Amino acid sequence: MKIKIVNIKPNSRFHFGNISVDSDTALADTDEYLHSDVLFGALVSNLSQIKPKPEIESFIEAFNNGNILISSAFYCIEKTELSSNDPNKYLFFLPKPVTATSTIDLNNYDKIKGIKKVKFITYKTLEIKPENWKLNNSIGMHPIEYKEINNYVQSQSNFSFKEEINITFYNKISTPNVNIHLSNKNAGHPFVVTSLQISDLSCYGLKVHFYFLYNIKDKSQCANFELATQLLAYNGVGGERSSGCGFIDGIREAEYIPPYFTSLDINKFQMTLSKVIPKNKEELSNFLALNTSIRGGRNSEKGPFRKVRMINEGSIFSNNVVGKNEELGTEQIRYGKCISMNIPQMYSI
Repeated sequence: MKIKIVNIKPNSRFHFGNISVDSDTALADTDEYLHSDVLFGALVSNLSQIKPKPEIESFIEAFNNGNILISSAFYCIEKTELSSNDPNKYLFFLPKPVTATSTIDLNNYDKIKGIKKVKFITYKTLEIKPENWKLNNSIGMHPIEYKEINNYVQSQSNFSFKEEINITFYNKISTPNVNIHLSNKNAGHPFVVTSLQISDLSCYGLKVHFYFLYNIKDKSQCANFELATQLLAYNGVGGERSSGCGFIDGIREAEYIPPYFTSLDINKFQMTLSKVIPKNKEELSNFLALNTSIRGGRNSEKGPFRKVRMINEGSIFSNNVVGKNEELGTEQIRYGKCISMNIPQMYSI
């Protein structure tokens, strides 16, 4: 398993869309991060711009048979003053386990509301009970990690922070728009577009980026994967790119990979790091706790694509789950392969 860092400039905007009742509200909300199925679509689209059809088909087949695996792209924090090979250079954040609130006993019931607001946590945070998490906006951290971040900021800053630093990955911003190009009844009607604006933490000596895990078993696909990945910096990712969203500053390889990403034991409890479509009932039955979402369904020139229900990141399972890719229509594939990591047994409730 390896890691790609998706470099992002502060205040960059992203729109990842969200399921909506109808097309009139499709832009009114956005997901908080780049899901694996959207990342897959971006990689295939990038490569299809410059490679012949046989190579594209071979590239897609490598994803279909599991020779290429990718996770969703989550957030990480870069400590800009540390060298690139320093193990503490990046602090990687993970999706919150769906069972996090279920581990809280009645004596700490008042903390459930705060835990529900958390969306991202670090690996070290997984090792302690949720009622002991250090909460900061939508982020849950181990108190020791939070203290280390504060100490780093104090050592790098030219001025003293009297209070603990306030870390946030993004702010959601909504902007009004009017579409003047449509010839139907919607022309001239106002609508709202919601996007993520990446936080500027430069005053702390920190930067917010995305990262994703990948594994390539078929080495003949390494060059195509690298090319498709690097093209993300040229083509961007997500929606509303014509309006300035989705731009990426560059892609680089992480020099240090934390062992919890590479030492998977399928005999222990696991948490999904990608959106998953179980390939059969047996795989579905392996899930102990899960959240799902509807994907697909957008309109195209050839008609609407089918919708598919996918298991979300942060779901808990045991044994082995491989997942599958689902064809939703002509030249439309929804990526549903599983990447996971081990988690403590207390989340298996």
